[in-house]
Amino acid sequence: MPLPLEHDRIDRIVQEVLRRLAATDVRHCATAPTPTPAPAAKSAAGVLSLADAVVTLQSLERRLEGVSELRVVPKAVVTPSVIDLLRERGVKLRRVSDAPTARCSLWLAVDGGLPAAWKVTWNSQRDAEHAPSGDPDAMLAWLANQLATGGLAVVASHRSLLLAAVANRRSVGRAAAIRHTDDVDAARRQLGANLLVVDTAATSATLERALRTRQAAPQPPQCALTSCLDTTNEGGPA
Repeated sequence: MPLPLEHDRIDRIVQEVLRRLAATDVRHCATAPTPTPAPAAKSAAGVLSLADAVVTLQSLERRLEGVSELRVVPKAVVTPSVIDLLRERGVKLRRVSDAPTARCSLWLAVDGGLPAAWKVTWNSQRDAEHAPSGDPDAMLAWLANQLATGGLAVVASHRSLLLAAVANRRSVGRAAAIRHTDDVDAARRQLGANLLVVDTAATSATLERALRTRQAAPQPPQCALTSCLDTTNEGGPA
């Protein structure tokens, strides 16, 4: 009996249903983050939590690196192909009643080191979750898992342009390098960025602006590519 063919057929049916429901899919929220998120919404190293009603191979694309446990809502439909993939990779499937929903959250990560002038502001974000220390690849994989549930990620990096480019290439999120305070609004409102890589050479005011933007959902890009690039490069090197 050709099980793989049957699995593919089921996945195609699921994908068609998802396409028809895409118009009602809400990925961003416009309210402040919940002060005390549910315990199961907190992601630990090696855990990927999804609030999707249907989990397909596309849902997990580029998200399983370093994952040992997948958490879904109790009534989530998990396609047979996904179950086979999880079994093949040794990933445990767990259904939890308090899996994360599409709410605003703040994810923080440090690449290289945190400036002394930033530490008070950085450490005062009590409702944020910090990435585990490790190499940049592990950090980006962790951020991809968290951004899959929504929210905003802010990364402090001494190589903001490079890290933002790598994050975009790996589809971690919609990343933008932040070197000046004005870059923040341009990135969020015009580019719809949900991953702000703040250069550690920037001022504390730039970091504070980036952290404050989590209270507003990013808007999808409304400008032509050239005008977006001109705006984000304003004040930078010629």
